[in-house]
Amino acid sequence: MRRFLILISCLVLSPAVFAALGGDVHTITADQARMRAQLRAAASNGYTVHELQTAAGVAVREFVADNGKVFAIAWEGPNMPDLEQLLGAYFPEFNAAMSTRRKAGIRGPVALQHDDLIVESNGRMRSFFGRAYVPSLLPPQVTPDEIQ
Repeated sequence: MRRFLILISCLVLSPAVFAALGGDVHTITADQARMRAQLRAAASNGYTVHELQTAAGVAVREFVADNGKVFAIAWEGPNMPDLEQLLGAYFPEFNAAMSTRRKAGIRGPVALQHDDLIVESNGRMRSFFGRAYVPSLLPPQVTPDEIQ
């Protein structure tokens, strides 16, 4: 019984692991399950794009380098995806920058260039799109223009 309680405690109290920006490729299936999305992958110029498509029409593309790290994400659809899930460890930095924007009364498109994080987001009701990437994780042959 004690082992069972310890196992349950570990499962309940452990943080969720997702293929967030800077995360590992092996957790993309967790993203797929959480988003209830279809998954397909396509190899490209030294990286693989894993596209998650939800029934609601949201598409999230996770760009994974040959070393297995997620170096970029892009999204589009009628709803915003869960950026906390997708940005992972970079979310607090993004959230702080967004809080500063809100306090200053800044609205409209987001073009955040902060330390080692680039986030661009835009849209209106039923039409959102954006991308985020970590310049230091970009494979040498990849340009930011490829992240769409």
